[in-house]
Amino acid sequence: MHGNSGNRGTGHRIDLYKVLQKNNYHVIAFDYRNYGDSGQAELSEEGTVNDARAIYEWTREKVKGKGPIFFWGHSLGTGISSHLLDDLEMNKTSVVTGLVLESPFNNLKEEIKSYPLAQIWSFLPWFDYFFTSPMYENGLQYESDKHLTRIKTPILILHAEDDVVIPIQLSKKLYERILTSRDSNTVEFKTFPYERHYGHKFIVKDKELPAVLAAFVERSKKQMSSS
Repeated sequence: MHGNSGNRGTGHRIDLYKVLQKNNYHVIAFDYRNYGDSGQAELSEEGTVNDARAIYEWTREKVKGKGPIFFWGHSLGTGISSHLLDDLEMNKTSVVTGLVLESPFNNLKEEIKSYPLAQIWSFLPWFDYFFTSPMYENGLQYESDKHLTRIKTPILILHAEDDVVIPIQLSKKLYERILTSRDSNTVEFKTFPYERHYGHKFIVKDKELPAVLAAFVERSKKQMSSS
């Protein structure tokens, strides 16, 4: 589930598909409403989650239990995938084996305040009134720190230390919040050093990534089969 800019055909996303396919993973990529060549509709958190739900249900029908299903969310997509997985587990309709969160944030309110341009104004008393409150009032919250405390699916968090779009501190907050509701052996936080210059969207370049993913996939399958 991709981030806010571009669409499923944006360069760094194609690079990720290639890495995954090279390591024998099947990839299902899609665009939410109003992105790429998808149709136009009201853009809301519930709408994007429903779009992802439709793809999940289609995939589940195709797989028919013959293989594991993993969610991968990047940036905004981490909020969407977290919300969807919470809904699925709550309704006992999840067959998801693992969740990969690349460059996640804990909730939209803190992400807005952490955005580089917003930091100029975030200390002002009217900032929430004009910026964050309207988002929440219009159904855009993406509270992964709430959703992920209610799920049991294994989680892998990936974040570059030099990410300025979503600071790694928000990932750390999310990770710490998740740990309040589960054992630490079911969630992994993998960071990538500042000097590698991966920023917000180039973790895909890391040579260690395939091995990290392979270990997570195998561990997740064992954990879910024993739960």
